Amino acid sequence: MCQKSEQSEELFKRLVQEATLFDDWFLRRFMKDYPQGAELIIRICLGRKDLHVTELRVQEPFFSHNVMGKDGMLDVWAKDDNGEIYNIEVQFDNRGASPRRAFQYLSLMTQYELAKGSDYQTRPNCYVIFITRHDYFKKNEPYYWICGFTEDKKDVGIGAYILYINGSWRGGDELSYLVEDMNQPDPDKMHFTEISDRVRKLKTISQEEKMSGSLAYLKDIWTSEGRNQGFTDGRNQGIETGRVENMIQNVQSLMDNLKITLDEAVDLLKIRKEDLEIIKNKLSN
Repeated sequence: MCQKSEQSEELFKRLVQEATLFDDWFLRRFMKDYPQGAELIIRICLGRKDLHVTELRVQEPFFSHNVMGKDGMLDVWAKDDNGEIYNIEVQFDNRGASPRRAFQYLSLMTQYELAKGSDYQTRPNCYVIFITRHDYFKKNEPYYWICGFTEDKKDVGIGAYILYINGSWRGGDELSYLVEDMNQPDPDKMHFTEISDRVRKLKTISQEEKMSGSLAYLKDIWTSEGRNQGFTDGRNQGIETGRVENMIQNVQSLMDNLKITLDEAVDLLKIRKEDLEIIKNKLSN
């Protein structure tokens, strides 16, 4: 038992040191109470230097106005000083980066931000920014607008936008430096101090704080998303789907970053048997 505990502790240390901002649990910890991080990412992705984040929420649930509709759990929700709304999502692999998923999040945001009886023109602009570790559309472009603009980059005026960022882009520009930093586990090798200083702090704080900030925090996310709540209410279906997707992404991240087996990853994370079957089925597809 002692030897197994020591092995888990060693894996945990490696997990923390190898974590990047493409690990969604680490991104959430990075963003928590840190609007400067969201502000930097949004500014660079949209090319807007004057943007300031005034509100920030992590793991924000959005509920469909249609009681039978699918809900969602957003990784990062932010509002700027002009009242515009942003959702930042990161994807370690392409399986969870479907444009249909991005559009679902956008539709939930636009519903949520328009009060009943309000004029359509009063709804703030809403942006979904998907940052994928790989080039989702495989065209070697730094980014792709898939909603809100015409092919010749003209705004169609709907005030609702979906932007995909290519996390493998290496063009020697600000966007390239941003995704390089997001892929980099070592803060000493990063370009932006807003990222490196925060990551360094998260990776060098005391062991007790580190536990609350990383692996234990990841487990707590699963619990808070309903691991032990049953999901008997149909309105929670979207949240349950998001929980499963996050769980699969976290297991895949552990396997890739730590070079461990599926069994070792699920044992480290104490995943229940029924979830293990879901993970195996998803990863085999």
